[in-house]
Amino acid sequence: MTNDFLPCEYCYGFVSTKLLWKHVRSCHFRAQQSDDTQHISHGLIARSQMLLEGARPVSVAADKIQFDDLVVQKMRNDAAKLQVRGDSLITNFGSVLLRRLGHTKIQNIAQRMRQLGRLKLQLRSDLKINESRRLQLTDFITGTHYDTVLAAVGNLCGIVIDDENRIRSVKKPSLALKFRHTFAKVAQIKNGIAIRNSDNIMRQEAEGFASLHEIEYTDKVSCVALGALRQRKYNKPEVLPLTEDLLTLKSYQQKLLKQLTEQLEQNHT
Repeated sequence: MTNDFLPCEYCYGFVSTKLLWKHVRSCHFRAQQSDDTQHISHGLIARSQMLLEGARPVSVAADKIQFDDLVVQKMRNDAAKLQVRGDSLITNFGSVLLRRLGHTKIQNIAQRMRQLGRLKLQLRSDLKINESRRLQLTDFITGTHYDTVLAAVGNLCGIVIDDENRIRSVKKPSLALKFRHTFAKVAQIKNGIAIRNSDNIMRQEAEGFASLHEIEYTDKVSCVALGALRQRKYNKPEVLPLTEDLLTLKSYQQKLLKQLTEQLEQNHT
């Protein structure tokens, strides 16, 4: 089976899928040695699959045309779609998702690609990049630009920070949580492309971004976003049914009970 072996994201050696978590825990190429097995294994299979997908040969023209017809062409025509169509890393990300999830998840795939398109628009706004300059997402998937990307996510998701540099609220916590998984996959795809092209600089950029993302995103964004979701759920008022509605339900149940009782008395089962 093709999924019986997957590459380690640190040493790129192929290991049995069932034993991958054990290998990663003791891999000598992993920068940080830690006993936090749960943190290591979280999303481990998905990251290895994305690394493998990114290293595969570029899709033939027919596959690209099919992807454009199924996903890109059906997007709403706006600025986010323009950012998606002109970015090879985003379209590669969408192609990988289409191969993994299938045609039944086209709407979800388009939504995740549009999120990256909106991120590019936010980066352009934050950095005051001229519209004539071509902006590629792969240029920001580097360790040196990780803080820039994180700031753009904060502005896009409405993260409010006080004077003591503590996050107070998040307007779009669900979007912030989705970016966590998207960034991990995009970094692995870029890493796979770099390995296939023997581009060491590109590979180092992807690995630097992935390392910082694994270490910092949970503490800086995800925890606060989860807290905001819990607070919203706690503060959401519980709507109780009206007395009139309960009386109507009771009357209906009594009427139906009487009818069914008479039917049962006439026709025993």
